[in-house]
Amino acid sequence: MRTRLITLAVGTFAIGIDVLVTDSLAVPMSRDLQVSESAAGQLVAVFARS
Repeated sequence: MRTRLITLAVGTFAIGIDVLVTDSLAVPMSRDLQVSESAAGQLVAVFARS
């Protein structure tokens, strides 16, 4: 039982941290894609909801 709980906790952490890392990259993504920062932020929001 404990192994399953640890596995689920690590999986949840990995999914949660993925959104935070992507959020911090919004400004560099906006520069690379040549779009506004708000458009890149919307891209991150769509990614987080999926």
